[in-house]
Amino acid sequence: MSITSKLFAESLLPRRPSSSSSCKCAVLIGIIFITVLLLMPAPAQAQRRRFLMRQREKQILDIVLSNTTYDNRIRPSPLLNSTTGETQVYVNLLIRSVSKIDDFAMEYSVQLLLREEWYDDRLKFESFRSSQASTSDFPPYLTIVDTKRVWMPDIFFINEKEGRLHGIIKPNEYVRIYPDGNVLFSVRISLVLACPMDLQFFPMDEQTCRIAMASYGLTTEDIVFHWKVEEPVQVPNLTLPRFNLQAVKTYKDDRTTNTGTYSTLKADFVLRRNFSYYMTQLYIPCIMLVIVSQVSFYIAVPARTALGITTLLTMATQSASINRSLPPVSYTKSGKHDKTHAEMIHARMTHVLDPTSR
Repeated sequence: MSITSKLFAESLLPRRPSSSSSCKCAVLIGIIFITVLLLMPAPAQAQRRRFLMRQREKQILDIVLSNTTYDNRIRPSPLLNSTTGETQVYVNLLIRSVSKIDDFAMEYSVQLLLREEWYDDRLKFESFRSSQASTSDFPPYLTIVDTKRVWMPDIFFINEKEGRLHGIIKPNEYVRIYPDGNVLFSVRISLVLACPMDLQFFPMDEQTCRIAMASYGLTTEDIVFHWKVEEPVQVPNLTLPRFNLQAVKTYKDDRTTNTGTYSTLKADFVLRRNFSYYMTQLYIPCIMLVIVSQVSFYIAVPARTALGITTLLTMATQSASINRSLPPVSYTKSGKHDKTHAEMIHARMTHVLDPTSR
């Protein structure tokens, strides 16, 4: 066999790869495999992380709320800057709706969210965070729907007539515990609250309806309420029946009884009555009646008497219908308005009954 034939035959045989080529192929395959592992199981890893976080939350709750370390009958320790040892509670209200303002019963119906915040060093769980754990692996807060497991401020509404908590489908309340020991309690409540009114200038009057809250059994030596600094009362897109909201004023007004001094918070809603309703339902009809009554000067005496009496009866009926919606008070309501009506009625009766005036 010639040298040329031997070289041609060797070229047809498969060549064995070199050691450097084998290493390059192995590294390339490893990179592709790791990339696939990182990309493919991302949803599974996220689901696994969420599951571990839920388990972590359960473990933390079992520890901080255990009967050996926490007693919900004992109020939290005071803040470090407290000089008298009282528990500081910050209150915020979100007014969801005002469904009724009753002039006759002097009350109004409101649905609101009551939020209270306080500090309880017994519920801190920041120490459970490991140095290797990332922020996403540690719960930012713990939520408890069974609010009876933690201590609660004994707040109540002073001017409440009726009230109820919402429980459809679940009780509309929760407690949120933060790692630093701050606690947030939120609950949805419907209330009927007393609102004493001064109706001397009805229907051009301005009323102040109040929400008053206080501690029921703990004095200022044990608990002190404060309005939250930012937006203590929130009234987003609030629509009121027959009234316009002018302002909301919040302040503290501690009350003292024969059992002690109790921390009290008050929120005043300044309401101005919407005059357009009474303009269309009362003033314009009365004006039209006065105009129509003047026609009696241009008709015969018998018809004049009937028209005058009809005008008087209509105005009396109109005034009675308005007074039925107002409470019986010891003062005159809307003095100028009533005086004008009395003068008009007196003039009409004189004109109808006195023959010399015809």
